[in-house]
Amino acid sequence: MYGNLHLPPNSTAISITEFRGDARAATSADESQKDIYNVPQNATFLYFMLVGAGAGGGRPTAGAATSGAGGGGSGAITTALIPTMLLPKSLWVFVPSVSLGGASNGADGSQAGDTEVYLYALPTGGAVATGNILLKGQSGSGGLAVGTGGASGSAMNATNAKWSTLGLLKSQAGVAGGAGAVGAGTAVAFNALLPLTGGGGGSGSTTAAIGGGITAQAGYRGIPTILGGALGGGAGFNGMGNPKPWGGCGGTGGGSIAGAGVGGAGGNAGWYGCGGGGGGNAQTTSGNGGNGGPGYCLIVAF
Repeated sequence: MYGNLHLPPNSTAISITEFRGDARAATSADESQKDIYNVPQNATFLYFMLVGAGAGGGRPTAGAATSGAGGGGSGAITTALIPTMLLPKSLWVFVPSVSLGGASNGADGSQAGDTEVYLYALPTGGAVATGNILLKGQSGSGGLAVGTGGASGSAMNATNAKWSTLGLLKSQAGVAGGAGAVGAGTAVAFNALLPLTGGGGGSGSTTAAIGGGITAQAGYRGIPTILGGALGGGAGFNGMGNPKPWGGCGGTGGGSIAGAGVGGAGGNAGWYGCGGGGGGNAQTTSGNGGNGGPGYCLIVAF
């Protein structure tokens, strides 16, 4: 996918390595599943891009005049350029898998975990000491069944990865999920700082209403505006993603029914790090939350 990555003049890419959370089983974070990265012998710099997992949308509690669930928050993105002379010969990488949406009545969305690069880690698993974290892309938080949108992943700083001061660092916080509502769910828009979004909020059972959608950024044609689930219990739509320019969006919120019936499920995230849509509500059965996007790590040696 990234074989034609363009580097500055007079630079030569020695290797381009991807670690993708979608290659793992769809479970919550399990730090025993670490990968080792051996620094090429003739590399002088490493470029890193870490994307925290997007979180799942919630599933609301079914009932009359009850809110839809919140969408999952997106992960943060961290990039860095570090000289290899300051690093060990091998690094450890952990990339979380898909964050599952709420799948039972009144369940919050899950949070799969942060994408991390370690200076040292035990291959047999277990938590890694904070002092061994080189870089981190923090995950978003799950959308809540009561309607609160999941929080965005926080930007990394020297307090949670002090070794990042060895190179040039940029870390941008994620985008929160849309809130569920007793009427139409809250839409989520691309902002000017991050090419990812959280998931749209689910709609509530006060009236039949549409779920929260994804609003496109003006002037960017890569991802269009995506509508939420239709009133009457329509399912939210899955998000979209593009490898070039790299970015994507979360799933949209499910539509609702005012009376008896089944609320619409939230749509799944369409790209790494994006949030799942919140489930729509109804008096009888609520809709499941959409799944969040997995984590991602890119390392380019040159």
